[in-house]
This record gives sequence, structure tokens and C-alpha cells, in this order.
Amino acid sequence: MSCFELFAHGKSFDPDAYLASAPGLFNEKWYKGEYGSNCPATCGVRRRLGDGSVLDISEQERIAVEFLEAHRDALKELAIYPGIECFVLGLEIRTDIDRSTSAMSIGISPWLMWHTLDIGIKPVFYFLFNYREID
Repeated sequence: MSCFELFAHGKSFDPDAYLASAPGLFNEKWYKGEYGSNCPATCGVRRRLGDGSVLDISEQERIAVEFLEAHRDALKELAIYPGIECFVLGLEIRTDIDRSTSAMSIGISPWLMWHTLDIGIKPVFYFLFNYREID
């Protein structure tokens, strides 16, 4: 499963009312307690932006910036829509490491940071590690 996605949710958020009043930016929705939801205590909407398992971080950032620029006004409205408590841009990093690795860091590009701050989105990096043996 890819974590390269944009999603918004909240306990009192009504995905059906939002989707009826907003452009078709989101292609998935979920409801409280729905089986398989990553956020079972909330209702929300999600948009997959690409396959983070095959896209490097710079390509994910490029795609995200293009999407955020193209839909800025609609996304700003969602950020303040009734019931929204969390609005996240998920970026995925898959990397090979060995068990001696003790720390890792990454920074967001200034351009992507500007867009997420302007709209009201929290950027989150999901690290998926593939452990390898030390040579």
C-alpha cells in the first residue's frame, strides 16, 4: 500500500456533504468504524497522488506541488470545512538500511513547505525500512 496521499478527517466531518459541495478532488471516503480504515474513530476523504513505493521523494514532492497549486482554493476551503480536525499530505520513503543504523532525517523542500503552510496541510513522511545484512 502506498502512503503518498492527501487526506482530511475528523470525528464530526461529513464526507458525503463535503463531496456533494466540492469539486471531485477526492476519490475515496470513509466513515467512523468502517472496517479497513486507518482512522476508525473519524470520517474522512482521501486522494492517492501516486505510488510512493516506486516514486523517489523529489518526484513525490513535484507531483504534490503541482496538485496543491492546481487546487489551492478548494483545498484551503477544505482545511476550514466543518468537522475537519486533521489534513495531511503523506509522503513515502522506502530505503534499505542495516540494523546498525541509529538515526535518519529528511527535510521538506521549501516550495512544498510553502504550499502546505499556505493551505493548512500537515506534511508527514512515512519511512518504510528494508533491513539488509551488514557486509
